[in-house]
Amino acid sequence: MLIGALSKKIGVSVDTIRFYEKKGLIKYTTVTENNYRHYDESVAHKLTSILQAKALGFSLREIRELSDLTDNNYLSSSERNKILDDKIMDIDEKIHQLEEMKNRLLSKKEEVKKGKC
Repeated sequence: MLIGALSKKIGVSVDTIRFYEKKGLIKYTTVTENNYRHYDESVAHKLTSILQAKALGFSLREIRELSDLTDNNYLSSSERNKILDDKIMDIDEKIHQLEEMKNRLLSKKEEVKKGKC
């Protein structure tokens, strides 16, 4: 499929697809004589996986590393689970930090309400 069709299928812009290509996360399958890039279903699947990983909080660097390791079958399922567990711990830490920040803001709001500021 052409980039426009891939864009519609996945629900991302053509620019997003080109960005991921430049970052080395996806590659077109073939190029025609008139320089049109064609993408097969494996690229659509990989792009969907990238978007899911981003939604789970993985950075593009982490996604690239995981993709390289997974594509080359370097990761066992237990190693993949460890990576997911580490990301869950990162998210839990961020939640903790946000809760602390929220509590400080609520305290500040109470001070303002009582005229202490």
